[in-house]
Amino acid sequence: MPHKTPTPHHQQQGSEQHGQEQEQPVTWCHIKGRHRDTVIPAAKCPEALWNPGRPGLLCHLDDACISNPCHKGALCDTNPLNGQYICTCPQGYKGADCTEDVDECAMANSNPCEHAGKCVNTDGSFHCECLKGYGGPRCEMDINECHSDPCQNDATCLDKIGGFTCLCMPGFKGVHCELEINECQSNPCVNNGQCVDKVNRFQCLCPPGFTGPVCQIDIDDCSSTPCLNGAKCIDHPNGYECQCATGHNCQVNIDECASNPCLNQGTCFDDVSGYTCHCVLPYTGQWRLEEKEATLLLQSVGLSFSIAES
Repeated sequence: MPHKTPTPHHQQQGSEQHGQEQEQPVTWCHIKGRHRDTVIPAAKCPEALWNPGRPGLLCHLDDACISNPCHKGALCDTNPLNGQYICTCPQGYKGADCTEDVDECAMANSNPCEHAGKCVNTDGSFHCECLKGYGGPRCEMDINECHSDPCQNDATCLDKIGGFTCLCMPGFKGVHCELEINECQSNPCVNNGQCVDKVNRFQCLCPPGFTGPVCQIDIDDCSSTPCLNGAKCIDHPNGYECQCATGHNCQVNIDECASNPCLNQGTCFDDVSGYTCHCVLPYTGQWRLEEKEATLLLQSVGLSFSIAES
């Protein structure tokens, strides 16, 4: 709408001095533009009073933006000199009417994708095809493959580019440390010992007569001196042997007097592995005397005797 502006101060003074009739105030035309407002004297734009928004310095042009010549969300302005439209294109587009796509991937020395990502141009934009291990709009992020806790059995996860490594606890193996190592696979137990697999170790169940971590020690069954009467003990696996005349442990003493070895009414005393004869005079001897020996012995002292046949 037109509005009136007060007459300048110097004009008021001039009219008073000369006694002339006061000059009418200047009427201004307020043009509502698409992006900015313009105020010009109405005398220069008489039609502006009835066509607010008409462009041009003198309000004499048609609005070229009415037909929406700019595409893809561009900003349209009308050239105040020639009335042609001016398109301010959004990012990703170019051209007079913003219909041409900008190929961001073809711009020299400006690959928008990081870490060797492949740039793929799209309408008004682009996207990056990232190498394994990277993510993000521009492949700028290193994906943490350990975030999902892929390692098992208390293993430590070591993140790498495009992968991970599990540092397994002792006794485990595999990509995810999911496999327990069978320590019995190498048959460590000897002497028919039974191997029992455990975590990071094994246990040997030894047969009777053996001991040690792998049943390698033969228990000395002779260490308790089981053989009696001075017999020799020979150790065997889970057993022993006593070298003696009779009895398992030589506990039975053979009675050497059972055969009456003492002659001439001598008395026999059994010993361990032997006997002793106590002779009746005139007989003597450590063990026994034959008849001829006894006769010679008695004749030497002036005596004689005879032995009756039994």
